[in-house]
Amino acid sequence: MQLHQTAGHTLSVYIVPKPAVAEQGRVRYLTGMKLIRQTPDELLLVHRPIILCIALAAGALLALGAAVWNITQGEWLKAVIALLATAGLVAPALWFGAERVQIAFSRISGTCTIDTHRLSGVQHEVFRLGQIDAAIVETHKGQGDTAGSHRVALTFTAGGDENRRPLTTGYAGGTRAKDIAARINGWLDAARTPESKT
Repeated sequence: MQLHQTAGHTLSVYIVPKPAVAEQGRVRYLTGMKLIRQTPDELLLVHRPIILCIALAAGALLALGAAVWNITQGEWLKAVIALLATAGLVAPALWFGAERVQIAFSRISGTCTIDTHRLSGVQHEVFRLGQIDAAIVETHKGQGDTAGSHRVALTFTAGGDENRRPLTTGYAGGTRAKDIAARINGWLDAARTPESKT
């Protein structure tokens, strides 16, 4: 485990081993990320934080509703404050934070494709399987935070600590990140050819 400390925050990295027994072809529902398909040729994962999206949308609607209500009551100052709260906090969080991520590993094409869909646009990335070293778990701890929150990141054979690609923007609690990272590492180990291991 590696630790990286900044002012008041600690980021630790946990390298997850492959699972002892690989499960093929089953759909597993893991909190925060859904395993759609796992075969020897393909591993497909989807991250769709529905609860976060609903909460952000509800926050935006509440702030807009408060602004409209205050306008109808002639409370212009309160209406302006509600609109500023929407524009300054809720709208950017909804615009950039509500994301849907699809991660597709393919042994046949030898690639890992990451498609990130946000309201701000779509990001499409393709990596060669030979570039990927492993999946790791990044843990973020704030001041007074004992458990921390986690996310999965891919590390690459070239480069140091900065050469990582987190699969999601945010962190979340629980053990799902460790489960997903172990599944990715197990699939990568099975999918790599003897030539790619040398």
